[in-house]
Amino acid sequence: MFKKISHTTMQFLHSSKVFKHSLLAVLTLLLSIYMGLLWHYGDEAHLGISGLFILALGMMLYESPKPLKLFPTKLGLFLGAFGVAIALSISAFLLHQQSTYQGSTLHSPLLVSLLRLLPALIGLSLAVLAKGLPGIRYFWREEGLLLAVGLPGVLALFVADISPLTAVFSAKLLAIGGFDIVQEGVTLSLPGGSVIVYYGCSGIESICYLLSLSVLFLIMFPVSGFKRFLAPLVGIVLAFVINSFRVALMAILWAKNDVERFDYWHMGEGSMLFGLAAVIAFSVFYVVVLQSLEKRSTLAASS
Repeated sequence: MFKKISHTTMQFLHSSKVFKHSLLAVLTLLLSIYMGLLWHYGDEAHLGISGLFILALGMMLYESPKPLKLFPTKLGLFLGAFGVAIALSISAFLLHQQSTYQGSTLHSPLLVSLLRLLPALIGLSLAVLAKGLPGIRYFWREEGLLLAVGLPGVLALFVADISPLTAVFSAKLLAIGGFDIVQEGVTLSLPGGSVIVYYGCSGIESICYLLSLSVLFLIMFPVSGFKRFLAPLVGIVLAFVINSFRVALMAILWAKNDVERFDYWHMGEGSMLFGLAAVIAFSVFYVVVLQSLEKRSTLAASS
């Protein structure tokens, strides 16, 4: 099969800018389809973070310190084209499923996994197309970005429900605030009403997003030593704590029978504001880490 690709054709691909531009066009098309699927499924939160990661990917490709030299191989062209075909097939399958789930976030583990890991498959396929199998190693940073945007969400499907832990921590916050709180399992009871901390309010989604963001920061602005492991841990803690404050606030609002504000912080824009607060808090933490490393290097150079 591979012999059908002539030596002249391979030489043309090695030297042609058309091939490079074609790969970028395919990458753009496939990622656009992926973003379109997120839009149609109503997965706005993941749409936002995916856009951030794709923007970071574009910056990495554009600001690469060395010019991109393509070395396509016959095996790489075959495997890469096969990967692109699989990505398109998955996209078509998800688009067909969208007619059933339109306007709501996906709940099926299979569909969630396919959608979340689609960017990683796209990145891997294009890397193999560009440089054959060595392209997997050459583009590891770009592939890492596209994998990180979805992998935490897939792994979360197989992690135990952390709702009981969120309920306990939120109850502690309310008790510290002087509220007469009773916590039984995932139920938080205040004089005037009770709320149940379901899986969707446990904070697992926010944790996944900050884990993804920590990988993005580590790839774009690398740090060394223990700080590489500290960043994901801080992301997990920040996401969990900030979401617990949100749960505590919703318990207070429900006990006061303030349904309008409860809905705002539960399913409205307010829920995204807490997610944004977690992202900002983690970004500030990482900037502080980078500044401390820069000061150390400056002092070491001047001494």
